[in-house]
Amino acid sequence: MGGKDDQEHQSSALWGLKKELINIEDPGWPLVQEWIATARNQVEVLGSDRTRGEEVLLHLQVTTRSPMGAIALKTGGILIDHGWLRFLGSGNARMRGNLQSWNSGDLLTGSSARR
Repeated sequence: MGGKDDQEHQSSALWGLKKELINIEDPGWPLVQEWIATARNQVEVLGSDRTRGEEVLLHLQVTTRSPMGAIALKTGGILIDHGWLRFLGSGNARMRGNLQSWNSGDLLTGSSARR
């Protein structure tokens, strides 16, 4: 085995892992949406990139059944009360870093490229 076969095997394994982490039967996103709808303060959900969200989930090994996993996949982050409180997601130009970069310490060492 070599080259292309190894890449296909790796890609297949990653796809299987993503399917395990992305819970479509009991997702946490509706709960997060409920919290947003009933919030007393202003809430802004930042746009996200699906591929980046999947990368963050893979790194953290968090399922989208949890609110944290749902936020990582579905948002670039969430700003509450005009940004006074920030929930990290998969990253957005308006929020420095994401769940992966903050948890790995990339932001502290400066080794994060676009995260």
